[in-house]
Amino acid sequence: MSMLSFNVLKQWVLTGSFSIADQALFAGSNFVLNILLARWMEPAEYGAFAVAFSVFIFLSGFQNAIILEPMSVIGPVQYAEDLRGYLRIVFILNTIIGIIILFVLLGVSLFLSVFESSSVSPFLGLALSSPFTLLFWLFRRVWYLKTKPQTSVAINIFYSVTLFFSLYVLHSINSLTPFSGFVVLGVACTASSAVSLLFYNIHFKTYSFSTTNLHTKDVFLKHWHYGKWVVGSAFVFWLSGSIYVPLIGIFAGLENAGIMRALQNLILPVNNILTALTLLLLPWLSAKKRTSETKSMRKAANIISGLMILIAIIYMIFPMVAGEWLVNILYGQSKYNNYLWMIPYLGIIVLLNAAGQGFSLSLRSAEYPNALFWSQLGSAIITLTIGILLVWKYNLLGAMWGNIISAIVALSIVVYSWKLLFKEKCT
Repeated sequence: MSMLSFNVLKQWVLTGSFSIADQALFAGSNFVLNILLARWMEPAEYGAFAVAFSVFIFLSGFQNAIILEPMSVIGPVQYAEDLRGYLRIVFILNTIIGIIILFVLLGVSLFLSVFESSSVSPFLGLALSSPFTLLFWLFRRVWYLKTKPQTSVAINIFYSVTLFFSLYVLHSINSLTPFSGFVVLGVACTASSAVSLLFYNIHFKTYSFSTTNLHTKDVFLKHWHYGKWVVGSAFVFWLSGSIYVPLIGIFAGLENAGIMRALQNLILPVNNILTALTLLLLPWLSAKKRTSETKSMRKAANIISGLMILIAIIYMIFPMVAGEWLVNILYGQSKYNNYLWMIPYLGIIVLLNAAGQGFSLSLRSAEYPNALFWSQLGSAIITLTIGILLVWKYNLLGAMWGNIISAIVALSIVVYSWKLLFKEKCT
């Protein structure tokens, strides 16, 4: 291997390592945030936070679909000559989306105030922090355009320290509430965005800010053309599973919503592990598609699904065996011990999702993402019909069964689509 090839390989290994570290740090920060809030807040307070944040995750799907994903695909290819001018327009579009989401959340707060709901202040705090949170998420993605994930790692560390220190201060003076929790989140994101802006000006100093010939409308139309189907997928994906926390809040109260979210936190790490593996395996499977026969692709899909199931089983053994000890360690009290019966149900949901990973990756690598949309749509329909009835009738148990049935439907449609696709390829 020549010295040049070795240096290129070394650079890619370092970049890949920083990318993995960045994703792990960001996901780990969100995990610790939820653990601390569930530990320091009463279940009803944490439930109010969880319901509001679940709605925000749904709304932020529009940023991901219209800004983040198109930027990662279109930016480096079509706007490499004027990347700074392109990013200036992206920042404008991101600000517009942030303002729209701000007013939507303010509208939700106003609507809830008519019913004197305890969710008013969490949604108000979320509304105030949402534009700054979206800006921070945008800056995280920008560094991947410059192939500098190490900068994102450094900023993520700053974000985590700022966030957790602020939360600890609020907790120590007995001022931690869902409202103040969202405000602190916004402050941490604002401070981190300011640091990002400093690095941004340093890294992009060779680009002129005033000589761009790009137009906001043209950039938006290209982003919209790419992301319009992603919007639909994000919507039905949220409806297929994430909506159960708000449904519990509506039909069973915020305390039960907090309980459900606190128990769901136990399986967040394995979901993050599975997601990280899919990001690593998708390029490999896409490359394999161009050089392998259909039989080999079918085998690869089965092996991947088997691997994912094995990882899920190994992980779930721990919370199922040591659930009470784990809950007491994480949350510091026994307020969630009476709900450990939910862990096996959550384990089944994880296994069902893991079982479909190999098949969904095959469909994505074969450029059939519409099959995944239909699977999530089928799951969402179950949630909005059978799922709602189960939650209304059986509360937390109904949410568990509704989520399981939704996951079974999604898995069935993915497997059916996969078999249909590869059956056609064989004939």
